[in-house]
Amino acid sequence: MRSMMRMTAVLSLVALVACSGSQSPLTGWPVKSPEGTIYLVPLDGFSDEATWQLVHYYHDQHGLDIQVLPSIPVDSSLLNPRRRQLMAEKLTARVHDAYSDRVRDSKDVLIGLTAQDMYLQSSSWQFAFGWRSPDLRTAVVSSARMDLHYSGEPAEVASPSIRLRKMVTKDIGTLYYHLPLSLNPRSALYWNIMGIQELDGMGEQF
Repeated sequence: MRSMMRMTAVLSLVALVACSGSQSPLTGWPVKSPEGTIYLVPLDGFSDEATWQLVHYYHDQHGLDIQVLPSIPVDSSLLNPRRRQLMAEKLTARVHDAYSDRVRDSKDVLIGLTAQDMYLQSSSWQFAFGWRSPDLRTAVVSSARMDLHYSGEPAEVASPSIRLRKMVTKDIGTLYYHLPLSLNPRSALYWNIMGIQELDGMGEQF
């Protein structure tokens, strides 16, 4: 019985390593980038400065040439008037529909950026930092609650720009590099972000 358990553990570890692929020991990022393109799509009211900070960061730190597409409007059909929040699933579909011609190649990815608060229709959560659809190769990230504070927060990571970057990095990891989500709360791929403290606890390596 113990022998079977050890074998199962070894096989699970082998599968995990195979999924993670070849990674740089310095950055934890894949050594070679896929051939597709990552597109950022700012939505109504999202900061141009914040968008281009992301572009420059990923180019300088990871050699990714990310493109920025023209902003698209967010109409009332995407807003729950009672909650005064955007519906993340519908917003994701809206971004995809607006630029579906850009992701005809299965290697390309769309990431929408909004300053408005949003929630998941499919969850009981009060809000969501992000949502992604692997089938559409499209994600959306909301910066609305990334300026929240709490007692004892780590000043070196508790900034809206770093929090935003972590969520975009998670989408790049899952949609662009096709990496699996992680149970490690320090990983940029951590699956269970329930609030701002979990987001601050995440690192920026896969």
